[in-house]
Amino acid sequence: MLSFLKTFGLGVLYVILLPVIALFFVLYAIYCIFVYFIMFIIAVVKFFKGESIFDPLPEDIIAQERMATMACNAGPASTSSSIINPTETRKNDENIQDDTLVENTPSPTEVQQNNETNNVIEPQSPSVSIETDDSSNTIIDKTGDDVL
Repeated sequence: MLSFLKTFGLGVLYVILLPVIALFFVLYAIYCIFVYFIMFIIAVVKFFKGESIFDPLPEDIIAQERMATMACNAGPASTSSSIINPTETRKNDENIQDDTLVENTPSPTEVQQNNETNNVIEPQSPSVSIETDDSSNTIIDKTGDDVL
């Protein structure tokens, strides 16, 4: 009889709690849908304003502060932007149009002069010739070793 009362009590408890649990999940789903539409509208407005849709991460904020500090410490040669560019921008040059980025690469003559002064030996492509011996149909390379 005691097990019957335990089972009956759990059944009544489940019947009473089931509507409360279902109501909680329905209210949570309505809240999630509401937040979804609000965030969608905010994202669309930010997109068409040209702003970033997502907030900056803490790592991004720290990186921007460091780049701003580096730009301030660079002296008069630094640019006003906080973006570090690995290439030089040369403006108002006779041979280069405005806003053209030019990498700091040496000319071919400078490379050749550096190779000559540093005694750099440039690699040459190896030449290989394969001969066949007609009598035994074996392939022999230049050194005379059998290949096949």
